[in-house]
Amino acid sequence: MDLADASLMCIAERQGIERIISIDSDFSIYKTLKGKFLQNLLKV
Repeated sequence: MDLADASLMCIAERQGIERIISIDSDFSIYKTLKGKFLQNLLKV
């Protein structure tokens, strides 16, 4: 996980965001502190 990914995960956790739009496939393996995956709306 790089700094940009970590920053987005922190923001998602704080704001209660569960869906993102990203071309980065790494988000399929990252979990929030509650153990949930973010849903990537651009997942192919």
